[in-house]
Order: sequence, then structure tokens, then C-alpha cells
Amino acid sequence: MSAGKDQGGVEKSGARVARPRPVRTLILAALLLGVVVTASMAFLLSMLRERALMASEHELRTTASILAEQSNGAFQALEMVQTSVLERIQAMGVATSRDYEQRFSDYDTHAMLQDQIVSLPHVDALNLINADGKLFNYSRQWPIGTLNIADRAFFKTLKSDPKLTMIVSEPVRNRTTDTWTIYIARKVSGPDGEFIGLILGAMQLDYFEQFYRKIVAAPDGSISLFRRDGLLLARHPHVDETIGHFYASSPLFAGVLSKAEQGVSRQFSIIDGRERIIAASALSRYPIVVAASASADSVLANWRSEARYLVGLGLVLLLVIGGACLVVVRRVHDQGLLLDTALNNMPYGLIMFGSDDRLAVVNDRFLDMYGLSPDVVKPGCSLYDMLAERTKAGNFSGDAAPYVAAIHARVAEGRTDARMVETPDGRTISISTRPMPGGAFVSTHDDITERRRAEERIAYMAHHDALTDLPNRAAFNERLASTLMRASVSGDSLAVLCLDFDRFKEINDVFGHSGGDALLREVSRRLREVTQGAFLARVGGDEFILISDESDQPRCAGALAQRLLGVVADDLQIEGRQMHTGLSIGVAIFPSDGTDAATLLANADAALYRAKAEGRSRIRFFESTMDKQLRDRRALVHDLQSATAEGQLVLHYQPQARINGKVIGFEALVRWNHPQRGMVPPGDFIALAEANGLIAPIGEWVLREACREAASWPHPLPIAVNLSPIQFRDSQFTSLVHQVLLETGLRPDRLELEITEGVLIDDFARAVSTLRRLKALGVRVAMDDFGTGYSSLSYLQSFPFDKIKIDKSFITDVDRNPQSAAIVRSVIGLAHGLGVPVIAEGVETDEQLSFLLLEGCEEVQGYFIGRPFPIAAYAEWIGRTVPDESRALATG
Repeated sequence: MSAGKDQGGVEKSGARVARPRPVRTLILAALLLGVVVTASMAFLLSMLRERALMASEHELRTTASILAEQSNGAFQALEMVQTSVLERIQAMGVATSRDYEQRFSDYDTHAMLQDQIVSLPHVDALNLINADGKLFNYSRQWPIGTLNIADRAFFKTLKSDPKLTMIVSEPVRNRTTDTWTIYIARKVSGPDGEFIGLILGAMQLDYFEQFYRKIVAAPDGSISLFRRDGLLLARHPHVDETIGHFYASSPLFAGVLSKAEQGVSRQFSIIDGRERIIAASALSRYPIVVAASASADSVLANWRSEARYLVGLGLVLLLVIGGACLVVVRRVHDQGLLLDTALNNMPYGLIMFGSDDRLAVVNDRFLDMYGLSPDVVKPGCSLYDMLAERTKAGNFSGDAAPYVAAIHARVAEGRTDARMVETPDGRTISISTRPMPGGAFVSTHDDITERRRAEERIAYMAHHDALTDLPNRAAFNERLASTLMRASVSGDSLAVLCLDFDRFKEINDVFGHSGGDALLREVSRRLREVTQGAFLARVGGDEFILISDESDQPRCAGALAQRLLGVVADDLQIEGRQMHTGLSIGVAIFPSDGTDAATLLANADAALYRAKAEGRSRIRFFESTMDKQLRDRRALVHDLQSATAEGQLVLHYQPQARINGKVIGFEALVRWNHPQRGMVPPGDFIALAEANGLIAPIGEWVLREACREAASWPHPLPIAVNLSPIQFRDSQFTSLVHQVLLETGLRPDRLELEITEGVLIDDFARAVSTLRRLKALGVRVAMDDFGTGYSSLSYLQSFPFDKIKIDKSFITDVDRNPQSAAIVRSVIGLAHGLGVPVIAEGVETDEQLSFLLLEGCEEVQGYFIGRPFPIAAYAEWIGRTVPDESRALATG
């Protein structure tokens, strides 16, 4: 091996190793070195082999765990579909197998089954089976063929075991497609527990095998899907004769999985006979196990390559050592070169000191890492001399004596020491020192600077907003706590400013979330420019908070707030599009408005609420009256929590009529009769209920009470009930409607549910699915406040609404504002084109009614027809005897 030169012209000859000169000593050393090399090679090979196996175990364990989660989701998705169908069966009161077949053997059920699994690619079919094993409906085709599964083992098991409700079948050949298939069978029972049939989900095992084919990385790797009792369901690579066989006696099931939900086993595979590393993970909800494996041959392939190199290197070293015994002088140099090769191929710096604190071995990586001269730091150099050279190079500081004493103490204790050291030149070095017999020690030095910087970047990201690069809520909380602590000690004042964008939701609706994000980035940049040292953080979607710690408060806070308003005073050009927004700002001052973080933030938020309520794009400082209003709101929320249970909620009914004045139905409107406050307007408590999670119980009460009342009317007029978007998101809402209809006896076609576009915006696909289930119950659905959003036309195209309600804001100005008249005229024309009835809200004058009559509007609602009153006021219209006072109320 020829010597090279570095850029400074200094010769580099590899690692420096102290070597005794006398030949006899050299021979003895050669023999000892041969033993050390052999033992080291054996130890290194064993360590590398175990490391390769452990790395493979970790990778396989991770793969099995991820696949178990994915498989759990696939089985759970099918179970949710089956549960939905089962709830539909139970809701319809099916009691016998014959009733089950008769009610669900039509084409609509076939279409419903198709719709249920359209988004589940792993589900091949959804089948309905009667108590005799007859297939009477399924999702694959229509009309269905003749098929009976009474001979299937899973059918017999579910039918005979009254306690068993669900089973994962053994793999069988599908009698329709002739493919390997497993069935997730869900029992359908009558009210008395009688077995009346199955809901059968078919999952083609080819789906799992195709998916596993994409996951398997090793050429001889495998992924298998087992039932928990050891039955093989699917495997890649596919071995047809193994599918459906039991492997419960294998070490994986008999040993590992009998004690834990996941684990790793090294064994000879029963399937292909090869030695394999197998990691398995059980599904959390189902009796299924996913096993990922790789053969020991493939796992150790790289290790064998390294082993050949190391063994070869060891053999060469041993040959060199043996040759040195015969040709001492000639071979000593060669021996050193080979040892240098091994040491300098290490990725870290290495030094070895003897018991006399003299350097015995040093490699080039160590010298390069610390910029040391090989002419000074070489075998024989003392530990103090090496530290002195490092001090000159600028990567060691402080007194060397305590450093050396600490090393001696650890060596004397016979323990390995690992630590991280920050060097004066800004690097982080991981140092591991291992004691050796006789007081010697060896140290490895690994430069982990880049790794440490990556960790610091991660820590930075944890305290900063990814979109705007501003500090986030966690950073803000820490900064506010420290700022308050300093201000409490110094007696200074500070201000907390809460900022909220005006009309930000409208920008998201018009320009999409990408446009909203671009606006946030640009405005954040501008806000940062005008804060002049104040701490600015983004704590929510369009919510920002500032801390101004200047002592001259509130004057400085007011000036800062004015600068912030100026940032968005004009229209903004964002990515070539003109956007307009504003800022509402609430300010609280320490210590006058609060001495702790929670109080300051609550009061700044109260001031922000006042700013937005007064017209937005305003600045409001906290006032004591705001605190009273905030307490009033909290008290109102507290009272609202018990309003339903204490009977404080009442329903008023407003008539809906044809354009000729004939009443055709009513809309139920909730009112709150507070025991102290009297009648609380809906505008004061509906928003509070939605913001505090109370709208669901209130909405359920309104629905139940309106249906109960309407069911008692002699004249079967429809009843309309408004739905909140929050109420609509409940996955059990369709079941609630069905339950209320059954309890009250109201015909489904008399119930009309009114929704706004807010129901559809968040999760359109899920909302449409819920609407279709409601329509399947026979309930009517109306689009309320039509024309006030941005996507009404697309919604009308996606779902067949039964009615469109024109928002009253357009009707109010229809006889004075040409734009409102044009909008109303367009909506009526659109509804006629779609064949959907249209009703106008807010009709209060004869002029408005005449305009709507001229434009062809079919139905109207408003004070001109009738105000919201208790139903007794309209007793005559619903077919009851009319009390005199009620007649006077209705006509007055």
C-alpha cells in the first residue's frame, strides 16, 4: 500500500501503531497479535451477524405491525358496513327468516349493497343469506343466480352456536368466481334470538396477496395472513396447497403468539422448509395474525460478504504475522500496513493508550477529526501532549488534569464510559472509552454534529408553525410565562394582543385552502415586519397573538395595533389574485387586566369578541364590562345545559303556505323561556349551544317534540325542522330520526329536515351518504338559506333535494333592490328547471307576495302569512277546536 499526501504535503501512512523493535519481542507480539486478530475477527463476525439478524427482526416486526394496522382497518371497514346493514334490518323490525328474505330481496337492496362496498376494494361482495343458507341478494350482479351455502362450515357453526355472532371463515373456493375467498360472516337474529340468516362479506385473498407483493422487498421474503388458530388464509409468494392448512403447532403460534400479541421467531418454515426469521403481529379487533418473514440466507447475505472480507483480511494478517516470524524485518512493515487498513476503514476516530498514558494506536480518522499533526501525535506521545495539540488546534479547552483524572477513575472502575462533548469549534463529538487489562484503555470518537443539528431542527419545528414559520402555541405559552415572571419582579407592564382575520372563511371558500394558506403566509410576513420587537405567534387557523413587553402601556399597544391594522388596510395581491380581509384586535394589559396568563388571555379574547361583534376591523381594549359580559355568556351556557331537562325549551310554529294563502305545513322553531331572563332569542343561545357542544341534545329534543306534536294533528300537515351542521355530523343521526319516527308514529313523508350548506362543506361524501339514508327512510330534505353560499349549484346537482328555500335576506329587498330581485328570479327559474319546489322565507308585505306570484314561486313563509306562535294559535288550521284567545292571537 503506497503512502499518500494530504494538501499540506505531509505524508500519511495510515494508522500509527507502536511496535517493539527487538525481534524476539516482535515474534511474541506477532503471536499475541494473531490470537487477538483471530478473537477479534470471531467477535466482530459474531457481533455483525447478530446485528444483521436484529436489524432484520426490527424491520420485519415493523412491517408486520404496519400490515396488522392496515388489515385491521380493512376488516373494520367491512364490519362497519355489515353493522350498517344489520341496523337497517333491526330498524325495520325483521323477526323471521322469511320476513328477512321478503323485505331485502329487491333491487333497491341490491343497489344499497353495491353502494355500501363501492369504496372498499378489498371486499368482493356483500351477500344476504337466509336461515336455510340460501343466497337471496348480493352486491355483485342483478338478477342473482341460485346459490346455497348451507354446507359451509362457518354457516353451520354460526347457526348452531347461539352465543357466536361473527366468524372469519376458512379459505374456500368461491362458487361464483372460483377464487380463494374468506368470508366475514355476521349473524342476523330475530327479537327472541332466533337465527334468521347472515350478512356475508366476501374478501378475495388475491387482494391481500397482490398487496403483499408490493410490500415484500427481499427476493425470498414472504408475508402471510393467518387466523389466530393457525389457519393459513393468504400468502405471498402463493403456494396453493398450503392455503387453508393449520400451522398452530409451529413455534410461531405454539411459542411466541401463545404468550403475546406480537413477537419474532427464528425457525425452519413448515411451508418451504427454509430457515426463516418470522415476525408476527395480531390484529387488535379480530382473530387474525399478519406474519412477515425473510430467509436467514437473504438476511445474512451482506454479512457473508463482509465476513469473507474480514476473514480474508484476518487470514492475510495471520499470514503476514506468520511470515514475520520467518522474515522479521521484511514483513514488519507489511504487517503494519494491513493493520492500518483495518483501522482506517473505521468510520470513527480511534486511539489506544497504554497503562503508562502513552499512545499505542491512533488512526487517520482521529487525526483528521481534530486537525492533529501525525508527526506529533504518534505512538509514544503522552496523553497530556495530545491534549495540548488539541488545544492548539482549537478543539479542546480547559484544564487537562481533571480530564485525565476522570479517565483514570473510569478505567480503574473497569467500566465503559460514553459521553457527548461540545468542542470549542462548535462540533459535537460522541466519545466512548473502554478500559483494557492492565490500566490501558481504547477510545472511539464519532462526530455527530450533523445528527445533533438535525435534532435541533426537529426541536425548532416543534415550537414553530410550519406554514408561517412563526412561533406556535407551545412557544407562545412558554414566552408568556417567562415574560409575566420578569414583569412581576420588575413591576413593568405588558400587553397581550389577540388577532383574528375577518372574512377568512369566505376567502377559503372562494379561493380554496391553498389561497387561504398563501394569504396567511403573506400577512404573517407583513405582521412580523411591523411588530418592532413584539413576540408574534400563530396559535390557530387565522388566530395570532402578540406580546408587547414595552413598559409604556397601553399607549405602545395601541400604536402597535394601529400598525397591524395598516397591514391589511388595502387589498392584497396574493399569487396574482386580489384578496381583501381585515383584522379584529383585542388587547389586555398586565397587571390592570390580569396578573396571570389565563386571565390575560381570557380578557384579551373577550376584547376581541367585542371588536368582532361591533363590526370587525376594529381595536378594542379590555373593559370591566366585557368581563361581566363574558361571565354572563358563561352563566347563559351553564343555564343552557339544564334547559332541556327542566322543560324551559318550547316550540313555536310558523305556517308555510301556497302562494294563494292555503297553509300546507309548519316550521318548528325553538324558543328558550328562561326562568329569570324570560324569552331568550334564538340568536342569543343557538350559537352558544353549537360552540359548547350542547346543540346535539337540544336538536334531539326539538326533533322529538316537533314529531310528537305533528303526529297528534287531525290534519296531517308536514312539519319542518332545522338541523345544525354539528348535529348532522353524528354518525348515529339517521338512526335517531328513524327511532323518533317509530316512537311518535309520524309518517316519514310528513317530516322535512332543513339543512344549510354548512352541513355539506366539511365532508361532502359523508354528508351525501347520510342524506341518502334519510331519503331511504322516506324523510324529505330541503336546502335552507339558498343563495348565501358559494357551492349551491354543485350541491343541487349532487343530491335530489325536495325543496329549495330562498333566504329572507333577498326577499326583504326584492321590491327595492334590482340585484335581490334578479337573484330571486334566477333561483326560482333554476328550481323550476330542476323540477324542485321553491319556498320564499321572510315574506312580510303584499308587494313582496305579488312579486313572488308574478315570478311563479309556489310557496311562501313569513310574517305576512303568520308569525311563530305556540301551536294552539293555529288550532283551526291543524284541525282542532279553536279557543277564542288562540284565534285572536293568530289573527292579530
